[in-house]
Order: sequence, then structure tokens, then C-alpha cells
Amino acid sequence: MMNAMAILATMLAVTMSVSSAHGQIRIIPARATMLADTRAIAPGQTFTVGVLFTIEPEWHIYWINPGDAGLATTLKLELPDGFTAGPIQYPTPIRFMQSAEVVGYGYTEQVMLMATITAPHTLPAGPITLGATASWLCCKEFCLPGQDKLELKLPVTDAPRPANVEQFEHWKERIPRPAENNPAAEVAIETLPDHHYAVKIAWKNQPAEVRFFPASGDALRISDISLRTEGSTTTIRFAARVLPGETLDQETLPIVVAYHQGNEPWRGIEAQVRLTESPNVAQPQE
Repeated sequence: MMNAMAILATMLAVTMSVSSAHGQIRIIPARATMLADTRAIAPGQTFTVGVLFTIEPEWHIYWINPGDAGLATTLKLELPDGFTAGPIQYPTPIRFMQSAEVVGYGYTEQVMLMATITAPHTLPAGPITLGATASWLCCKEFCLPGQDKLELKLPVTDAPRPANVEQFEHWKERIPRPAENNPAAEVAIETLPDHHYAVKIAWKNQPAEVRFFPASGDALRISDISLRTEGSTTTIRFAARVLPGETLDQETLPIVVAYHQGNEPWRGIEAQVRLTESPNVAQPQE
């Protein structure tokens, strides 16, 4: 981890060097736009908002777990009183190499982070302003942090109509689906000795390629990862241990198993691995 953090610090240092050396040169490798799947809001309506990131070629931004080095892309919604939001939904990430030995998890070209919004049953005359603050780190040979405060104004109506249908359908298909009753596979999780775990995926249609993405927090170290497919079954093994001096505040580890068929886009299965470490217990310093 220290080597990875050193690499990230070096990439950020190169960013500052580029900025100081070239004065007013401004590079914007990623831009964010806020969208909704409705043209207007009706009282009590449930709808989806998203922030679409458009990323320049050869650049990338990061998933909720950036991998060996990087910073997670985050989205904070700012909603009027009475509106409620579900969790931020991240599409299935891809895996890329940031250097010879540093692996990153994230997105290239485009990605949309989404959340489900429910309006209250009583609304003012409108328009309604929905806000979001998006933060990201965009990297190539060097990294540039980005942040944008976004707004979307929508009128109030009794008969809402859909909007941005193709874009939302495209990205909703890439949100990992829960392992329970998943149409792509049956998933079984086994707890092994010494904080090791095995995830077995019995595919209904064997994919061309499978990847493993643990959504680990700052307190966990994921190691000893192996992935093997025999016939129509993929077995993923890994260890999850609390880092020295850290406190575990979660009982489960979310994981995503990514897969694709031929030229189809990557899709994902989301599962929860129950950890054997006890939450709220600080591990001693080594």
C-alpha cells in the first residue's frame, strides 16, 4: 500500500509541476453533467437522477474502491426539504494498470453514477432545484482532481413524462445486480480459516471473462486473491484482514463479480461477504 500511495503522490506532484511549468494551461480531462429520467416532477413520484462523467481518451476516474492507488469518485446530493434519496449506485467498474504493478479500478470514456429520488406528496409550484456535488480524480501519466457543483431545475406536473431514456437504460443495465435470485448465476460464499473466504459462482451461461472487485474500506486489507474458472463454475478466494491500528466498523464486505459475454459490455453481480473480524475492534500496531 505504501508503494501505491507513493506512486499516487508522485503523480499528483507531476500535476503540480505541469501546472507551474505551463502557467495558464488548463487541462480538463473529465466533465460532469446532471440528468434526470423525467421531464418534470409529480407529487410522490419516484425517479432517477444521474451525473454523467465524460472522460477524455486515455484518462480514467475511479470506482468506490480505486484499487492500489487513486481516489474514489463521490457524489453528494443536495435535495429540497421532503425529498429522499437512495444510495449512490456505481456501475460495474473495469480493471486497468496504472504502472507495471499498480492496479486501478474505475472507468474510462463515460460513466453515470445514479440515485433513486422520491418526491414528497405535496410540492410547491416549482420549478424544483436538485443539486449535486461531484468529486473525482482523473489520471493518465499524472492526475488532476476535479469537483463540480451541479444543478438541475425541473417543473412540477401532474403527468410526468420520461426523459433521457436511452442513457438511463444503458447505465442501469451496468449496475451490479444482487446475488440473490440473480438471472446470470447462483452464488455461494464460504468462510475459511484465517480470515480467508471463497466465493463460488455457478454460471447459467459461462461468460468469456470474469473479474473480482472488493469494495473494501480504509480499514481492510484484501490479499491472496485468486480467481479460477472450471467448466461453468468460477471460484474466487481472498483474505480480508483489518489493518494494524485501524478499527473495523462494518460486518460485511460488499464485492462485485464482473463478467461479460463476447463483445457485450461488462455487467456485475453484487454480494455481501460476512466478515469474521469483530466490528469496532482496533487491531494492534505491528
